[in-house]
Amino acid sequence: MIDAAKRASSSEVIVIMPYFGYSRQDRKEMSRVPISSAAIASLIAHAGADRILTLDIHAEQEEGFVQKPWDNVYASYALVPAIKKKNLENLVIVSPDKRWRLESHVLSGAFGGR
Repeated sequence: MIDAAKRASSSEVIVIMPYFGYSRQDRKEMSRVPISSAAIASLIAHAGADRILTLDIHAEQEEGFVQKPWDNVYASYALVPAIKKKNLENLVIVSPDKRWRLESHVLSGAFGGR
């Protein structure tokens, strides 16, 4: 789609990725193993993207994989007010992994949790 937009003479192509599937593969675990998130980010940039926008990316270091502007948007800014409007009782905030533990704790504080 990036290539099609470029060929149609778009002045700017912004890639919006709500889910970056390779974001957890951001470092080498062993020798001869690719850094897949870097490869995918490079493919997107070389395809002609002028800017990349992601949602809650796994590791901010991925922004350094390409020399294009990369913006990461945190979903909590939009989700917290929407969830508060629902007046949910016994709301539980769960962390998917160790990296998000602190952010889950902060998010629970936004709902009056401890």
